[in-house]
Amino acid sequence: MVACDHVCVFCASAVSLCSGACAEVDSDTEAVAGQSFKLGCISCKKRGEVEATATVDWMFRARGEAEFAHIYSYDGEVASIIDERFLDRVEWHGSKNTLDLQDASVDLLNVTFNDSGVYRCVFNRVLTYGHYDHTDIASKEVHLTVVAKATRGTASIVSEVMMYVSIIGLQLWLLVEMIYCYRKIAAAGEEALRASAAEYLAIASESKDNCAGVQVHPLLMNDHRPVSHRHKLLRRTVSVPADSRPHPESEHARARRKSFATSRQRSMETPPTAPTQPFRQPVSTGRVPNGRLAHCTLHEASTQPYGSVAPHDLITLRV
Repeated sequence: MVACDHVCVFCASAVSLCSGACAEVDSDTEAVAGQSFKLGCISCKKRGEVEATATVDWMFRARGEAEFAHIYSYDGEVASIIDERFLDRVEWHGSKNTLDLQDASVDLLNVTFNDSGVYRCVFNRVLTYGHYDHTDIASKEVHLTVVAKATRGTASIVSEVMMYVSIIGLQLWLLVEMIYCYRKIAAAGEEALRASAAEYLAIASESKDNCAGVQVHPLLMNDHRPVSHRHKLLRRTVSVPADSRPHPESEHARARRKSFATSRQRSMETPPTAPTQPFRQPVSTGRVPNGRLAHCTLHEASTQPYGSVAPHDLITLRV
């Protein structure tokens, strides 16, 4: 509990110190005729923890005059307008609800050209210490110029120019980033296409190797019937090497193989009636051992008679 109490006391003291923070800022010096204008005057204490009370007096010296005239006073509770030229035209705009005045700003209403001149604010501050009081007097001056139309200051112009420059710069940076990202994405897409093409070529090469042992049916060697008919025949007769077959030969397959051997033997006994022609056309498509769909083409032209086939009459598969 004791630690919590200390923490609470520390926080409360910190808040009280922060609430009394003060910064001295210079007042504007150009007013527009017919409008209101704030006369700024801030005087900060050197040590914020010291208790103090203050009163404020405003003085005015018009152009062409030698002496300052007392026009306004404020003691933290009551405000007084002393000069008749500013009657009902001065309002307090400084520290409120405190006797320790540090901001003595006032609003000057319905500014006229006669209000041009020098304004002085005077702080009469009494600092209260343990055994004595110390009086401190501080003053500041504001040189006011009244104009018919407001003019922009250099800082305002520079700020606006920098704002536009920043906007244009950010837009250009965004454009450059978009172009960079687009090129990077396009390069990645081309790289992916090249990788896909390389993989496709590797698959095609593997398919050709698997098709090296496929033989052409001997009845296709000098067959002059339409290509579609030869395709159908090849689909029925193209075989895969025995060591690549996933299943043992069935009874139906053995019967077909025996029938094919008998027909081949009969055809070899009958001489061909058509002249021999080399055959180099694609003949069919089929399934290779690895399960891919391939296009088969004759390796070499056959010169054997109709009904006979040589061992080198092979076809390759083109994926």
